[in-house]
Amino acid sequence: MLGRIQNSPNSGKKENIMKSLRLMVFFCSVLGLLGVFSYMFPAFAHQDDPHSPPSPIPLTSTASDVTADRSNLPTFVGHAAAHLARVTTFAEATELVDEFRKIGDWNDGSTYLVLLTGGGGVQAHMDNRELEDEDWSMLEDDRGNMVGQGFLNAPLLTGGFVDYYNDGDKRSYAIPFTDPFTMQRYILIGGFDLQPEVDKIPYEQLPGAETITPSITAEEVDTREELKMFVKAAIDFFGRALEDPEIDLVKTRKLFRAEDGPWRHVSTYIWIMDDEGNVIFNGGNRNIEQTNLLRGQNQTLVDIIERLIEASKKTEEDERFVNYDWDDPAIEGDEAPGGGAGGSSPKLGYVEPFPNPFNPSQIFIFGSGLYLGSETPEMETPETETPEMETPDDGGCAISGTRNTTQSSLLNLFLVMSVLFLAVSFKRRPTLG
Repeated sequence: MLGRIQNSPNSGKKENIMKSLRLMVFFCSVLGLLGVFSYMFPAFAHQDDPHSPPSPIPLTSTASDVTADRSNLPTFVGHAAAHLARVTTFAEATELVDEFRKIGDWNDGSTYLVLLTGGGGVQAHMDNRELEDEDWSMLEDDRGNMVGQGFLNAPLLTGGFVDYYNDGDKRSYAIPFTDPFTMQRYILIGGFDLQPEVDKIPYEQLPGAETITPSITAEEVDTREELKMFVKAAIDFFGRALEDPEIDLVKTRKLFRAEDGPWRHVSTYIWIMDDEGNVIFNGGNRNIEQTNLLRGQNQTLVDIIERLIEASKKTEEDERFVNYDWDDPAIEGDEAPGGGAGGSSPKLGYVEPFPNPFNPSQIFIFGSGLYLGSETPEMETPETETPEMETPDDGGCAISGTRNTTQSSLLNLFLVMSVLFLAVSFKRRPTLG
């Protein structure tokens, strides 16, 4: 049997200025948040880990070691939380989430991890990515028990068991993370093996759909100028979303991904990455989100990503167009092997940079593109020399120790998109900077 999801009603809007100030305080508090996480979870780390303090007792840590009665499930979830607490950059976060998704220590049968936002949105599902962006705040199990509320109400610091029914009585465990300044919460769940079917909700009924009527929609993009307008309209949408306290990052992703909405139409969609090749969002292929496209073995793909990053650095907008090949969602047979990044359909892309106001050396990149079919590309893109890539390897734990770094203000996966929202806010509201 499958669970079901009910939509929670909107609670109304707060004042816009309070929203912006709350987000500013949220970012400024992340350094303190890292210390809180380290205090909460030191005992869950490995005894022999170079990146964590010694543990006084040996601990069961992997999914396969979780017993049938789930008595040691808190240790498994706490172990994962300890690793999350030590993430200092988005690049490290993508490596960590990739490890969580692999079949093995962190994903074995019915035992895997799910990450929720404080409002119940599924930010990362380590077993089924199709469930990401869904709202689990009102999730019920097969007997009508409100398990979604159980997750959201799990005790702070210690976490707690959440029982549910799915072809028998089962147990999961949830550990909430709370920012001490803004009280924004995130919940890490382990052992929850209920994968609900969700009724498709029309775009106009999604929270935040009324935030902005874009000047141009994905369906209307046919020319270079319209493509540029579309990317700028998407960035404007992020700025407007800041003004609505009911729209979190998961709801924003859902709006951008909706096939019946203004931001996606067949082959036209929005994507976002940073200037190091880490994919934050891709409206055409969610499977490449939370991955780094510069670490792969496909040199052609690496060349494309480097050209897009280089184009985002151009001061003239006309120099931000790039010709490259990619998977066209409307065409069968042009996909990259394994459903990953890349493809063989000619595409004209446009990119727009957004510097992180707290670290100007770090750039977020918004982009979209037009598939050219059999047409001759309108412009040539100069070849660039590809630097030699290094593969990080710390040894030790299956999830290697995070590296010490002072160059990034992003402390963990939970906060990346919040920083992106701040970047847009500062771009649109210089008086708040």
